[in-house]
This record gives sequence, structure tokens and C-alpha cells, in this order.
Amino acid sequence: MGMNNTPASERTHIGFFGRRNAGKSSIVNAVTGQELAVVSDVKGTTTDPVYKTMELLPLGPVMIIDTPGCDDEGMLGELRVKKTKQVLNKTDIAVLVVDASEGIKECDKELIDLFEAKQINYLIVYNKSDLLDEVPAAREKEIYASALKKENIFEVKERIAALKEQNEEKSIIADKLNSMKDDLKDKVSQTKQMISSFKDKIKNKIFKTNGDAKREMNKIEVAASSIAKQSDVLARKINDSSKKSPSKKAIMEGAMSN
Repeated sequence: MGMNNTPASERTHIGFFGRRNAGKSSIVNAVTGQELAVVSDVKGTTTDPVYKTMELLPLGPVMIIDTPGCDDEGMLGELRVKKTKQVLNKTDIAVLVVDASEGIKECDKELIDLFEAKQINYLIVYNKSDLLDEVPAAREKEIYASALKKENIFEVKERIAALKEQNEEKSIIADKLNSMKDDLKDKVSQTKQMISSFKDKIKNKIFKTNGDAKREMNKIEVAASSIAKQSDVLARKINDSSKKSPSKKAIMEGAMSN
């Protein structure tokens, strides 16, 4: 199957998030090398999530998702923000685009919290770095770039590709853990069966032992009864013998008469 024929479900879903006019669409176009998203200086140009399947080196088959601003206002704005957050449920990698000249705002922090709560790998791209007098050192999960000047765009793609590799490693680890869990369940089941069988054997052994013990007790009781009877017979014989024998007085008298 060629990359162009890869089903959407098997593509890496990359969502681009951020405030209105932070340059999300500009970053999307710069990263993809295509005019996928409409770019305008007017806030709120992107009103609904925009999905686009494509092949993006070095990422391979991907689904690019450009989302409305997380700071949209009004009743319609709230619905757009809700849709933006729903996109997270199908996002593999999140790219948070921040206006470098303004820095991270409250709604950006809320998105980061959501990324972490949903365990989504993410990258913070400080766009419009060309407006800064001096570009500060980027921290972990951050990079400074300029969609307008095409600065650090290749590095952004490499960072996203690295996040994809992390996802694949997570998937492999998850598969191994699931396999280990299944093996453990099988072993637990087998152990339970062995214990049950062992218990049955012990019960049978106890019953057998009890039966042998009862038989031995019966033998002892029969022997004891026989001994008792024999003792009674012997006692009677001794008693009868003592009655028939002459007394000591009779013996003395007989002796004297002689």
C-alpha cells in the first residue's frame, strides 16, 4: 500500500493549536510547504478545524489539523473553542503555536494542561521570532521559528518527527505491556486451576486417610474387646480355681492331725 492510499486512521494526526493570529495557519503552510490554510491578519480566520491528509517527510503519511483560536469569543467563539478541544481526542502530536512577541497566555497554558492530561506529546513553537530583538534560549519542548522568514522550519519538522518516534516507542511498549498482561492473566488462570486441582487431591487424600484411620480404629476396638473377654474368662478361671483349692486353715488342721 502506497502512502497516498494510507487510511486516515493509520496516519499520524498532527494538530496545530494556539490563540487567534498567533500564526498557526502560517506555520502549517510553512511546515507542509503548501498553502493548506488561509492566512490573514484578521483574527479568527480559521473558524472550523481543517483536516488535510498528505505525505510529509520525514514524517510519512500524516493528517494535518489546523484549529480555530483557543481565545475565540462570543457564542460562536465558544463553540469553536469546544471543537478545538474535541480535536485533541484524535490528536497524536500537538503543536502549540505562540506569538513570540507576546509570549504564553492563559489559554495557551490551558491547552498545555490538556495535552499533558491526555498524555499527548507536544511541541511549543514560538512563531514570529523575527520580531524579537534577541531570541532567547529555547527550553525543553520549545523552539523559536518564523513562518514569514522560513527560519527554523526544517528544525520544527524534525522535532515533530522526533515526537512521532516517541509515540511509536510508546505504542510498542504499550503492546508489550498488553501482551505481558495477557500472559500474566493466562498464568494466573493456570495457577488457579492448579490450586483447585491440588485442593481436590488434598481433600481426596484426607478422605482416604480418614477411611484408613477408621478401619484401624475398628481393628483396635475389636482387639480390645477380645482382650477384655479373654481377661474375663481368665478371671473366672482363677476364681473357680481358688474356690476348689484347700484353705490354709484346712491344711494346718490336716498337718496337726497327722
